[in-house]
Amino acid sequence: MRILHIIAGLEVGGITEVVARLSQQQQRRGNEVTLVTLAGEIDSTVEQVVAEGVRLVTCKKSWPHFMFFSWQMVRSLRSLCAVVEVVHIHSNWTFPVWWGGWCALQEKRRLVMSPHGCFDPVRLKHSAWKKRLVGWLDRWLLRRADVVHVTSDMEGEWMRAALRGSVVECSDVSVQCSEDCKRGSACNEEGKGEGGTAHSLPLTEQGRKERATKIVVVPNGVYCDRQVVAMERLQGGAQRVRRVVYLGRKHPLKGLDLLEAAWSALRGSLAQCSEVSVQCSDYCKQGTACNGESKKGSTERIGWDEGGKKEDSYWSDGRVEGRKGEMWELKLYGPGLPDGVVEGDEKWRVLQEADLVVLPTRSENFGIVVAEALACGVPVITTKGAPWSELLGSSDQECLNALMPECLSDRAGVRSLQESLLTTNSLQLTEQQLAVASDLPAAIAMGRCGWWIEIGVEPLVGALREAMGLSDAERAAMGENGRRLVERKYTWEVVAARMEKAYKRVV
Repeated sequence: MRILHIIAGLEVGGITEVVARLSQQQQRRGNEVTLVTLAGEIDSTVEQVVAEGVRLVTCKKSWPHFMFFSWQMVRSLRSLCAVVEVVHIHSNWTFPVWWGGWCALQEKRRLVMSPHGCFDPVRLKHSAWKKRLVGWLDRWLLRRADVVHVTSDMEGEWMRAALRGSVVECSDVSVQCSEDCKRGSACNEEGKGEGGTAHSLPLTEQGRKERATKIVVVPNGVYCDRQVVAMERLQGGAQRVRRVVYLGRKHPLKGLDLLEAAWSALRGSLAQCSEVSVQCSDYCKQGTACNGESKKGSTERIGWDEGGKKEDSYWSDGRVEGRKGEMWELKLYGPGLPDGVVEGDEKWRVLQEADLVVLPTRSENFGIVVAEALACGVPVITTKGAPWSELLGSSDQECLNALMPECLSDRAGVRSLQESLLTTNSLQLTEQQLAVASDLPAAIAMGRCGWWIEIGVEPLVGALREAMGLSDAERAAMGENGRRLVERKYTWEVVAARMEKAYKRVV
């Protein structure tokens, strides 16, 4: 299959890694892959995939630059679309998206669009007037796309809201139509699926404008070749300083202000809420635990200010006491953050050496750092703003952790739980299993690999305290659950195969 990926830019960042790794794996699967973008900074990952045979075409930028416009792309993109079977466009709100979609439709190519979280209701409020001004064009293309690819059920809901009245509800790559799907003669039933009936929609050029848009759920992948668990996390005893890691952008959506307040609360309970050392709120009382709220100035400096200031380093200087006197430190990696930007092998080293990864996000369409941490065998704390309910575990037999008998005192209870799970086929958490999740050792035995909490300071404080209260072996067992989850569902080999299946349904 000949596949053309179109993206506005390939600078260092999450979407670049996703597009590059997907292209790489598609090429390895025997497809002919071309990647079109605008000239500019290129992530080193892209250079790796080009070395494996992916064709890279860059187009020179033209005025007006804020639209990512390119006269060279105007002249060349249609001919590139004409020689492929699938045109896959990434993100929204830019000229390469609009022109690429138009060229695909004019050349009668199959059009796949991946918004990558652009229709997150929270993000839509940022530069809202600009998105309202051009949003009609993005929605026009999305309604005419053969497939709209989303990375989670949560993002699928965002797209159903954005394209109301013109969407076939789908689940995963089985492309399942909802019960109220108006099939008519165009929809040939192939079988039944969860939440509705699975159908194939044969496409004709006349029917392209009439049929509903398919939404398919395919998660992002993780490149796991070199990811191994750092054994230092199981060595060193109480003398080793444990590490909580945040890895990401300095952006309001990421919830760094919540993390600052939570860490201050944890430090406050240890250091008698010293105003100088932890910057507690005005009504934090001496000698008592902090209520988890920080001063407005501090919150703005860490969570909401786009600039990076060196004096923010007091974050990573402060340590918190955990289980049996063990000390914990907080490390913040990213542009403008105290510990700086880490990429490539250095990024994986940081994750491998972490004891806990935190993503206190307000809204996330996927949260690739969660999958990357789990691939390294590190448990994760994130909020319900990210689609990671799987952190709470499942009843899948493959998730049962062989390390747990060495970690748990109630071995008979673990054996009983394991035997009951062997007879269960559901991969979803039941009410009973959610209740079991409050019993942490039993929850680890059924696949738990982290904490999925409400958005806020207080839930974050509670999750951090619970995580720090575990033994190294218990955290390692949770990390092992996460690593197995990634190997089963989130490697690029698995993701590329699922995406190819989605392509083939419309080609």
